[in-house]
Amino acid sequence: MKSKALIFVIVAMFAVLAFPALAQDGPTEITWFVGLGTGTQPEQLEVQQQVVDAFNASQSDIHVTLNVAPSFETAWDTFATLVAAGTAPDIVGPIGVGGSHRAEWLDIGPYIESLGIDLSVFDPSLVALYETANQGYSGLPLLVYPSITYYNTDLFDEAGLNYPPSEFGAPYVWADGTEAPWDYNTMLEIAKVLTVDGNGNDATSADFDPSNIVQYGLNFQWARIRLILTDIQPESTYYNAETNTVPCPIAGA
Repeated sequence: MKSKALIFVIVAMFAVLAFPALAQDGPTEITWFVGLGTGTQPEQLEVQQQVVDAFNASQSDIHVTLNVAPSFETAWDTFATLVAAGTAPDIVGPIGVGGSHRAEWLDIGPYIESLGIDLSVFDPSLVALYETANQGYSGLPLLVYPSITYYNTDLFDEAGLNYPPSEFGAPYVWADGTEAPWDYNTMLEIAKVLTVDGNGNDATSADFDPSNIVQYGLNFQWARIRLILTDIQPESTYYNAETNTVPCPIAGA
């Protein structure tokens, strides 16, 4: 709890520096908006409220209020309404990389420089995720967590497929011994084999019935596949530069 409170104090201090309030009686009011990413589960809200209460009780100059969006689906609309009304929150988060590059965010580059924050403590590739078009920074990779791939070994065994590689950079090895880069193209081919209809045909078969799928070979949990294909694999053949679109590859499977 102490470490979380310290992190929050640092963020709150930054918010006050970034948005100095006019002279007023009483404490400076700071709003913390949650809902644009994780943080809305009951157990998370309880901890976040504890952090707010502890911070407010620790001093009298700043008062923080926790504002939670009604749901993730409406969070961006709620946030946009607050901004349009001139009541934008001072602190927003937790928020994923997908929401970090928005025009509403303050460029914290000048504060990184003036406060002497050492960016070398972060992985350079993570810092680069938050670089903006004007060479600034929309954020820093605090508490960034990786995505993982998990798979059902029984389904792979049943289909006669080898398991995905367990080392970074290693290729995928097909059942006949041929190798392929472990990328979304290969994952798509595996997903086709693992996607089965009610008649036992997989998605590579001409007899496959997409209206009667009983087993799906791929599931992106908590992710937008078009966003992932664009952000992680921008050179992918899925991206059409002329139309600036990313057609879903599985739709034509």
